Amino acid sequence: MKSLIIISLILTICFPGFCQNSEPAYGIGMTSGENLAWLTSLKDTTKQVQLTMIQNRFFKPTRPMMKSDNEDLPVMVVDGIPISLDINEGVRNFLANELIADNVEIEVLDKEPEELYANKRWTGLILLNITNNKTRKKMYKNK
Repeated sequence: MKSLIIISLILTICFPGFCQNSEPAYGIGMTSGENLAWLTSLKDTTKQVQLTMIQNRFFKPTRPMMKSDNEDLPVMVVDGIPISLDINEGVRNFLANELIADNVEIEVLDKEPEELYANKRWTGLILLNITNNKTRKKMYKNK
């Protein structure tokens, strides 16, 4: 019994992720490889999981809402409005807590389209289109 407790204590100290959720804890900015992997996994899941991943990364971050020069961040557009790191707190709370999968369409572009020209490196594009008029009005009211 003592050996089992000692082994679990050593594993907990040496490997902080031991006995925790195996889903990676992504923050707002990521390296290019992490960002591409995140976009690919986002694209290949259900709408509910997509919305949860987007909310966790952009609106409920575990790290501060900053990114360094060597980190990538996909461009996010909600109903035609580009979302930046310094968005209004009311809009951030709305997007984090009140969007549901039934009221939103999500499109993820992880690879740059050939017909699109951008003057910066491609980091991905996430388009959210709110389909429910009441929800859309609530978002604009929080703006």
